[in-house]
Amino acid sequence: LECDIIINPNIYGGELDYGAYTVAAVLTGPAYNLVAPAFFEARANRQPQTPPRILISLGGTDDGQTGGPMAAAILSGADGSVDLVISPVMGAAAMISDLEAKWGVRLAVHRGADMARLMQTASVLVCGGGVTVLEGLAAGLRPVAIHLAPDQVLNIAKLRQWGVAAF
Repeated sequence: LECDIIINPNIYGGELDYGAYTVAAVLTGPAYNLVAPAFFEARANRQPQTPPRILISLGGTDDGQTGGPMAAAILSGADGSVDLVISPVMGAAAMISDLEAKWGVRLAVHRGADMARLMQTASVLVCGGGVTVLEGLAAGLRPVAIHLAPDQVLNIAKLRQWGVAAF
């Protein structure tokens, strides 16, 4: 295949073989990722809370069905609070209102969110192994990344090599 430029911004991009391409330039790795400047600004303005705030964001399709039980487990076993980000376009799972009633101010549910702002005060980020984990790293967080989709397998493996908690 012929092309002028290949851009692969994934953290594993430099490890792939591009030999099948006739190309003038191959640009790979996180230096070419389109992480918004706000996440780097969040790093400079970090204000982690005590007791800790755990930020859970499991992608734009999570209506709370996945993140809700995680939030409940964390709140049951630790001090602190949880910011749970759920889909801004899907209705909230039925359990979300029950969790909000049970945990009160310790659980803040965000239907879509300014993630850079939430990352400024988070102590830990629990997220998928896609773009959000890179945003969290840019914001200075130590994420716990979870393989949620088939296209995240190589990211998860690379994150483990970097010493990130990735499953």
